[in-house]
Amino acid sequence: MRGKLKKIYRKILPPREDPVVKYLQQEIKKGKTLLDIGCGKCSQVKYLQSNYSIGVDIFRNYVYESKRKKIHSQYIIGDIRELNFKPKSIDVVIAIEVIEHLEKHDGYTLLQKMENWAKEKIIISTPNGVWVQDEYDNNPYQKHKSVWQVKDLEKLGFKVYGVDEFKLVRKFYRRIKFQFIRRRIVDISWKLSPLTYKLPKRAFRLLGVKEL
Repeated sequence: MRGKLKKIYRKILPPREDPVVKYLQQEIKKGKTLLDIGCGKCSQVKYLQSNYSIGVDIFRNYVYESKRKKIHSQYIIGDIRELNFKPKSIDVVIAIEVIEHLEKHDGYTLLQKMENWAKEKIIISTPNGVWVQDEYDNNPYQKHKSVWQVKDLEKLGFKVYGVDEFKLVRKFYRRIKFQFIRRRIVDISWKLSPLTYKLPKRAFRLLGVKEL
């Protein structure tokens, strides 16, 4: 009986999919070269049909796991604040959930560098406003160090869109102790996530796209 109910539930509310993947597929045409800053262990790039991609991350364990999954064509282990690439050498440069892990001034510097390296566009995503996160996965670089809002990105020339559920919903279910209830709220709220695309100020996460 429980198994049947679970199947019915999943027909109504299928497993969540990262909406950033859909937006990246819309923004990045097939056959492009990509630079994935802060690629992590399971980058969304694996769902894109790029011609050549470079994954950069400071945390070795993430790079090793990503290598095992063969997500990128090339990998670099290093601090992006200290790395450099040739100007206009990559079609698209992305940084998904990265700038909030840097101090604000370092984040601005990185965005300037990305613009210098990219031929066509740069794409970023980041939490909308304050979202406290400490280190996990034994990775000290997971800690959030800066806060970004729509106005910060718009001043830099980004078109800004909303990603994920409404910000208030995310704050609400984070307070719920019961894991089962939290999961149900998450499933429902993710079904409503397309509504936040044109309401970035209300969204939990921001997607910034800058054409060059």
